[in-house]
Amino acid sequence: MTRLERLREKRRTLARIGLIIAGTLAACSFGWFLISDLAGQRQFAAWTAIALHYGAPAVVAMLLFASLRLGPSARLRLLISSVSLTASLYAVELVLTFFSTSPMSAFSALDGQSHAQLQPVMTRLAESRNKAQFAADLTRRFGHPIDIRSAAEVVDDLNQAGIDVIPIVTPSNNLFISQPDGTITSSIALDGREVIPLASVADRNTLLCNENGDWIRYRSDSRGFNNPDDVWRSRRVDIAALGDSFTHGFCVPGGETFVDLIRQRDHATLNLGMAGNGPLLMLATLKEYLPSFTPKLVLWFYYEGNDLVDLQTERRSALLMNYLRDDFSQPDLARQGDIDRAILAELPRLAAIAADNARRHSRNSLVYGLTAFAKLTSLRRRLLPVIDTDPKAIDAAADFERANVEVFREIMRQAHARVGAWHGHLYFVYLPEWTRYTSYSSWGKAKRGAVLDLVRRLGIPIIDIDPIFRMHGEPLSLFPFGGVGHYTAAGHRLVADEVLRRLEGDEWHQGR
Repeated sequence: MTRLERLREKRRTLARIGLIIAGTLAACSFGWFLISDLAGQRQFAAWTAIALHYGAPAVVAMLLFASLRLGPSARLRLLISSVSLTASLYAVELVLTFFSTSPMSAFSALDGQSHAQLQPVMTRLAESRNKAQFAADLTRRFGHPIDIRSAAEVVDDLNQAGIDVIPIVTPSNNLFISQPDGTITSSIALDGREVIPLASVADRNTLLCNENGDWIRYRSDSRGFNNPDDVWRSRRVDIAALGDSFTHGFCVPGGETFVDLIRQRDHATLNLGMAGNGPLLMLATLKEYLPSFTPKLVLWFYYEGNDLVDLQTERRSALLMNYLRDDFSQPDLARQGDIDRAILAELPRLAAIAADNARRHSRNSLVYGLTAFAKLTSLRRRLLPVIDTDPKAIDAAADFERANVEVFREIMRQAHARVGAWHGHLYFVYLPEWTRYTSYSSWGKAKRGAVLDLVRRLGIPIIDIDPIFRMHGEPLSLFPFGGVGHYTAAGHRLVADEVLRRLEGDEWHQGR
């Protein structure tokens, strides 16, 4: 056999093997889609999606196997065409995954995925393989130096400098433990009794967060909240604020949060916000701390991004659900010193969990990214619109629409009645999330009208911050680096200004 004949034979063999491999991969894709769909993991939104989803791999597999009967030259041309088409598809996938023009595209490889998978820019930096380069890119774009240290590194540096600091620990974010039966319990117990603290450790320098490039810390008060301690000693409170991390003060310096700015107008302002709080924890906080102060004004800061989702978690706690009873309280909350020691004892466990999660995420994110890329995930999500039909997701959505909303209605009714009983005034302050000013969908955006209608029907006055952010002209600039996260100092200022403007115009305030 001549050299030319051997070369031709190799090409024929290569074409035959290549087409067999390609046909097998197409058949496996069809089988994988079929098995996944029979398991109920997705439902298609249109018949064209069904045709593309099943028809494309099935037809391709049949054509490739049938092409084995073609002549050698035709098989080789078909293989070259198939490789070129596949390369083109993956080039499109690469562009959709890494170079989309969304607000987060410069710093995220998650474009085209759900909002739940989007992360704050500083979280992306923390997970980057080259933090220094990531930070340098941010500094060039936004003109702000970036502290790339982790929370653990900052705590260690401050402690070594003689400054005693602990990381923030909050009830729902750190102390809830899921049980095998789906319920949650608190990791804190006193004398064998379960206790759910409603704040963090008292009287401690506390490292809070870093979303804008700078780490924020504060000194907690004698109850574990973010206040100057003289508010508790004065025994007089005019304004009380309830809420989650936005109210707590994430992630701006002290004096620049919207509660601090309100306090500048009325010094007798008490901040009871705590990161991770949902409506049930907020009701518990109201019932435990405010009756002894009977403030004339209670500001209920509702964050549309996750408050109702947080409520679904809170309802899994039997102890928290007891707060829907008028006569329930936790007497052990008065044992602040014991609670503080119990929370501090949790720090090693929480640090170990954080370190393990970081290692696991680093390992899993690479595997997930490669797998998603191999499956053309971004491209398929644009071409094949599907509806999630996972049974757990369906159950969660049904609960969200019915039982969860009913509990939320009862919580707001009780809060309104409780504040009204001491002749106070409850205001519902509606805080918009980042997705509201993007094309991303979310539960918060979908339920806005229903939530506002529910509150309005209860007779609770509403202070809506969304129109104020829209009037600003560039609402995304009110979030760190224009991405998902808490408000910047400018955003906090707009919230405070609108709340104070509204309160000063109301009759009860004018009559004080």
